[in-house]
Amino acid sequence: QTYQFKVKKIQIIIGPLFEESYIDELKIYESEYIKFIKNSKSYPDLLASADLVFCSGGTTLLEAMCLGLPIVNYPQSKYEYNHALKYANLGACVFKERINNVIESYVLRENLRKNSLSQIDGNGSLRIANLIKSFIGEINA
Repeated sequence: QTYQFKVKKIQIIIGPLFEESYIDELKIYESEYIKFIKNSKSYPDLLASADLVFCSGGTTLLEAMCLGLPIVNYPQSKYEYNHALKYANLGACVFKERINNVIESYVLRENLRKNSLSQIDGNGSLRIANLIKSFIGEINA
């Protein structure tokens, strides 16, 4: 399906497990406006600068929510679907079937942004660090 909307630049970030043969197939679409970026060390900056995120229902979903980015979700497994469904029901992301709505509606993108920020507090790393310290403390006790 083709979507009609004005785009300045599309950066597609490809993870380390993406098969090379698929990347080769996609490279034919690369242009001045469309870039494929594989295993970028600047991933956090690229994600933070995004206007809209298309991702599956795993860690990138949570990272994008933490940044308050509107998300169109493409789950790759039943687990990812169920994980993303929780946040879709809270209005923090939508599934691929609603891509046109997200592209066409600034109000929807803004609601997704606000709802995402209300669900993720950004303190996950701190909680994990505290759990590790607690676990090490128990071992050393």
